[in-house]
Amino acid sequence: MSGVYYVGVPDPEVEGGQVGEVWRHDGKRQTKLPPRLDLRNSSPTGFAWGYLGSGPVQLSIALLADALGDDAKAMQHYHMLKVWIVARLSGRWEITADRIQEFVRNVEAKHGEDVGLVQGP
Repeated sequence: MSGVYYVGVPDPEVEGGQVGEVWRHDGKRQTKLPPRLDLRNSSPTGFAWGYLGSGPVQLSIALLADALGDDAKAMQHYHMLKVWIVARLSGRWEITADRIQEFVRNVEAKHGEDVGLVQGP
């Protein structure tokens, strides 16, 4: 998946810059990142970042499902991604699929594959 990256664009109508659209870029085109409500309907109103809440949960799930291509693994790791990466994003941001995959590899190396039981800070 090398070359795929995601860009979070804050909604100018919402104060604080933590709510908005997320775009997937693959080198040829850009498309809106699907929220993957089929995996978990945590935030049907959209993505958010920069805090711990339902919008960041939905974003974490969508990023992982797309970057990993594995829905089960996305559901297993979304809490860790939310705590360690998504909650720390602000304003406009970019992250690569490679970085997300690396994060998951590091979490699994440290905590094993059963990270659903591991909580963040």
